[in-house]
Amino acid sequence: MTNPLIKHATDQAEQWADLKAELADVPGIDDQTLFDTLEGEVDLLEVLGAVDTAIMELEIDVEGTDALLKKLSERKASRKRHINTLRNLVLQAMDIAGEKSIKLPGATYTLRNTKPARVVDNEALIPSEYFKQPEPVLDKSKLRAAEGEVPGTHIDNGGISLTLRRK
Repeated sequence: MTNPLIKHATDQAEQWADLKAELADVPGIDDQTLFDTLEGEVDLLEVLGAVDTAIMELEIDVEGTDALLKKLSERKASRKRHINTLRNLVLQAMDIAGEKSIKLPGATYTLRNTKPARVVDNEALIPSEYFKQPEPVLDKSKLRAAEGEVPGTHIDNGGISLTLRRK
C-alpha cells in the first residue's frame, strides 16, 4: 500500500512542473514572480513541509529505538551474567555436597569433568601460525580517489542528493 503522503507529494511535484512549463512561455515573467505564482497555485511547499515533519518524527523514532536497543542489550548482558552466577552457585553447592547428579521436578543437574584446556599466559610469545589473519577489507576512499581504470570497477554517471538543514 502506497503512503498517501508520497502520492500527494508526487502529484504536487507534477502539477508544479506542468504549471512551470506553461508559465515559461509568458513574456516578461521573472523568477520571483514565477515562484510566487507556483507557490500560490500548487501545494508543493506545504506537502514538502509535511514530509519534513514526517522525517523528523521518524528520526526521533530511530533515536528512541537506538536507546531502547542499547538498554535491552545491557539488560540482556546483565541477565546472562546472572544466569552464569546462578549456574556457578549450583555447581559449587553440588561440589561441596559431593553430589554428581541431582534430579529436580523440572531439571536434572549433573557435574561432569571437562577436558584440559590451553590457557594463554603471554600472547606475545605465541608463534604467528596460531593467529588468524584478518580478511582483506576494501579501502573505498582509496578506490574513490583512484584515477584511471581499476579492474573490477566502473565509473557511474553520478546522481543527485538531498541536503537537509534544520533551522
